[in-house]
Amino acid sequence: MKLEIDARELLAAIAARIRRHAPSDGETATVVPGLKLIRVSTTALVQRGILRPSCCVVAQGQKLVQAGTHTELRYGSGHFIASSIAMPIVGQVVEASASKPYLAIAFELTPHDVLSVLADAKLEVDTSASSVPAAFVGTCDVRLLDVVLRAVSSLDDTREAVFLAPLLRRELIYRLVTGPSASAVCHSALLARPDEGVGRAVDWLKSHFKEPLRIQELAKLSNMSTSSLQHKFKATVMMAPLQYQKRLRLEEARRLLLSGLTDATSAAFDVGYGSPSQFIREYRRLFGLPPRRDVKRMRTTAAGERPASRRRT
Repeated sequence: MKLEIDARELLAAIAARIRRHAPSDGETATVVPGLKLIRVSTTALVQRGILRPSCCVVAQGQKLVQAGTHTELRYGSGHFIASSIAMPIVGQVVEASASKPYLAIAFELTPHDVLSVLADAKLEVDTSASSVPAAFVGTCDVRLLDVVLRAVSSLDDTREAVFLAPLLRRELIYRLVTGPSASAVCHSALLARPDEGVGRAVDWLKSHFKEPLRIQELAKLSNMSTSSLQHKFKATVMMAPLQYQKRLRLEEARRLLLSGLTDATSAAFDVGYGSPSQFIREYRRLFGLPPRRDVKRMRTTAAGERPASRRRT
């Protein structure tokens, strides 16, 4: 019971400090590279994008994310979502209001960061387990929440925040790899290593998503058989390599279109499509509207949110 009380108190303190440093909706960058604060006061928006390798701890509210093609992950106050690779997701905050917004803090963490802490702390990992999803939800214990509170509290002093950031990041990882979700954190990091296996395949696709995909060559590059690559990639990334490449292409095309510096046809060719009509079909299938209308909708939505995002709650 005492631990539950401590957890609630820690979460309330973390939420209060996030509100202080993120007074408006959206993502707020901090003086610490790779550390951002998230605040959302509405449940109306469905967001698509790429979840970067990170650990995001929720202090208040609840969110539902679809990772890959079918897997749904629901997490809220006292939970974290972590990913060891760049993961295409569709997400929606499902519990938030102006008076009690969704509040979270995200730490950018790479597989190298995790494996470095494992090595330095001389922690052993059972590598015999089968593939695990690269993105997963875990429960925060009080030791992890204590690190998170100290990290967000350090933002009150810029010099302190910058100086302590590397130490707090490593302590955060140590708490993750020794906490309730240690197995998932460690296995996910091992599978995402960019020097072999699925991690190498993902790394290549991220750098070469504009190029034609030949599964046999990707399997050879990853030192795996074609069938093994297909099976392990889908188990880890929760979608097939071709689907992953397609999502990377379409997300990049959307980014280019939102910049206003290109049109749909040019964006299609820029991200590797040989047929603009195929690009438009696949874009509409993913985002619900053809490129021009989707971009117009996003800009209109963003413009409508600006007054609310400036309002303090």
